[in-house]
Amino acid sequence: MQNLLPQKGSERIRAALLFLILAGIGWYVTSTERFEKSCFLGALRQCYFPYYRNVYIYNQTFRPAAFTTDFYGLKWQGQTGNLIDDSILFYGAYEKFVLFFMRDVLAEQKLPDAVFFDVGSAMGQHSLFMSRYASQVHAFEPLSELVERFQLLAELNEIKNITIHPVGLGREQSKKVFDLEATSFLNRSNSIKTAQLSIVPGDVIVQERGIRRVDLIKIDVEGFEKQVILGLKQTLQRDRPVIVMEVFANQDPEFGFKDEKDFFLQLPENYDLLEFSRKSDGYTGYYELIPAEFGKSDGNLVIFPKEKAHFVPLRGKTIESRDQAFIAQK
Repeated sequence: MQNLLPQKGSERIRAALLFLILAGIGWYVTSTERFEKSCFLGALRQCYFPYYRNVYIYNQTFRPAAFTTDFYGLKWQGQTGNLIDDSILFYGAYEKFVLFFMRDVLAEQKLPDAVFFDVGSAMGQHSLFMSRYASQVHAFEPLSELVERFQLLAELNEIKNITIHPVGLGREQSKKVFDLEATSFLNRSNSIKTAQLSIVPGDVIVQERGIRRVDLIKIDVEGFEKQVILGLKQTLQRDRPVIVMEVFANQDPEFGFKDEKDFFLQLPENYDLLEFSRKSDGYTGYYELIPAEFGKSDGNLVIFPKEKAHFVPLRGKTIESRDQAFIAQK
């Protein structure tokens, strides 16, 4: 028995020391002053803490929970269990660094009547955010349930400068099979859940609506990017906008870009390419742009005419603290 008592005491001491070490690591990881210095710590912070909060909510409710929260002065109504809703609830926004970059690139151009195109708008997070910085927002989303959700959010916030087009953009006017599971016009999942949705060339809408200029375009269409670009060729040539586009390294052989040469052939002359570095942070909204090679990795590219390079900020000028990022939970 005499040997057991010191053993139990030493176990308690070891447990206490382990707790203090883990607490110290937690404080260090979540300290926003250090997020720029370590990609590993930033990634650990982004992965662990949202996961913990998600687990807590689901353990408490056992079902998706509806919520209303602040979204940069707007009201966001959502439901846990959806990627974008969860990101807004836990981070304050989905892809916050992309939102902050788009805000900054319009601010640099100082355009009082800036026009923003949101291609693949989903439920409208990017459009709602950019409605505060652009004079006109044109959003394109072919899936009716997402359009309905988007319309409800726009009406809730009484936003008047967003036009929602319930169509997809592509090379030619047509009806195309949409994979409802992959949320894409490319049938990646071999799903039997499909729908016939409308596609319209962007140039047609620009002409029919009398849109005089397009300054910034965001494209997130799950592999259909080349078709969108081809349908906007006249507009890109005329206005030479900055483009933020999500791409996959493995392009679809039928609808995607063959290689980097093919990618640049579809753009007007003298366009350049950057990507968001790993230092770009979903919590704080900090971003950093670095040179990119098309097709090397998945992610968001910034595509811009070289004469507008001075309008493209390479680093975020403002960041949010962790407390600001989680203001929705208070």
